[in-house]
Amino acid sequence: MTDLLLADSDIKSLDYWTELLTDTDITNITQCMRGEEVIDYMKGDNGPDLVVLSVGLEGLDALETARQLTHHYHRIPVLFQTTHGSGPFPRKLLELGARGYVSRDTPKEELLHGLSLLLQGEKYISCE
Repeated sequence: MTDLLLADSDIKSLDYWTELLTDTDITNITQCMRGEEVIDYMKGDNGPDLVVLSVGLEGLDALETARQLTHHYHRIPVLFQTTHGSGPFPRKLLELGARGYVSRDTPKEELLHGLSLLLQGEKYISCE
């Protein structure tokens, strides 16, 4: 049983991820639409096993949310979902402590493989 915190300001993206993870080992998905919601959720007793952050997160932006997560909850892997799959941006995400990133165009099988690697303590960088 795996718990995932999914944070994205786009309801269609939240729905896509939720559908994508149907029939996987991820049995509990918590959705947040703002960075502040992510931080508030993490203060509770039951943190997730993995956090997926969209770079376009509203409120407290995804970069600051990631900084706070990796500072206070460094054992929980953070995966960024971004439209910027190349250039210096992905490197910056990893410097902030993210353990991986995927582009919005990453195929389903590759997304699932990336999540599996992160849950095993490895890093994952999308090929897209």
